[in-house]
Amino acid sequence: MKILVLHTGGTIASEKNDNVINPANAPVIEKFLKEHKDTELENVKVCEILSENADNSFYERLINTILSTDLSNYGGIIIMHGTDTLPFTSSLVAMALRHIDLPVCFVSANFVITDPRSNALDNLELAVNYIENGGKGFVVPYKNSNGKSLIHLATRLYEADFVSADFNSINNTYLAEADNSGYISFNRKSGISYDEISNPLPRIVGDKINLDKRVLLIRAFPDIDYSVFDIEKTKPSAIIHTTYHSGTADENKLPEFIEKCKQNGISFYLCPVRRNEAFYGSTDSIIASGAIPLFNMAPESALAKIKLINNIDGLSEKDSLYYEEF
Repeated sequence: MKILVLHTGGTIASEKNDNVINPANAPVIEKFLKEHKDTELENVKVCEILSENADNSFYERLINTILSTDLSNYGGIIIMHGTDTLPFTSSLVAMALRHIDLPVCFVSANFVITDPRSNALDNLELAVNYIENGGKGFVVPYKNSNGKSLIHLATRLYEADFVSADFNSINNTYLAEADNSGYISFNRKSGISYDEISNPLPRIVGDKINLDKRVLLIRAFPDIDYSVFDIEKTKPSAIIHTTYHSGTADENKLPEFIEKCKQNGISFYLCPVRRNEAFYGSTDSIIASGAIPLFNMAPESALAKIKLINNIDGLSEKDSLYYEEF
């Protein structure tokens, strides 16, 4: 089996010099192959950046690289990526390329590969094992600091923890877990069966993707001043406003900002909001003022979804793009 490995940079391909970390073609693949001589990995360099510098041009380059590649010769794809913005990239790629009938693994590292604490080789081995043993779908294999190796659905991933650098899925709905022997067991709580992720979804992109229309993500915090957002000048196509864990935000200030967005033709979304539960009065007031709730999904996944529906004709926020809701 041949696996296509797309390199984009990140910590997994970086080195530390004078306590500064930068991309430097770290030999993670070479070290891996010395221990796995039967594994055939074909390396393609897409770019070399730290993932915090990812932008729409990066996403276009990555997605279009895959769209322009003849995938018939491969049994799977591995995308080497930084941890900082991995949930944003994995969600966007999974939704945009949901028609691909190959397992796609996003592989990253908590520390540079020369650091003994690094999980780089563990994550790469988990990805290869997942692909070679018939895994399907778009996933993020990652070994956390507690030693647990989890396989997350690409559209359910939250931003890594600031201290531990651990990844988790929204509502703990990770897809599977691997034990020390490499045996993979699926998580019933994910709500997704192996059969479901084994079947590609209808194609939504053409031969090339363009992400010209911009989406703004605003995070909720106390005493937020919405006057600093000059939407008349920047003219985003849509705005996603995050909530606190209860699905709430400031009901005194936000409705006025939503009205301003409506007057400027800007779609306004609220995320995350829990489905089938009673709303707090503040949430009800914000939705009544025109905010469209995005239920049961991580903000990272919501951003990917709204970015795509604003750049691809025929999509709606009511459509499930790639199992983003738990």
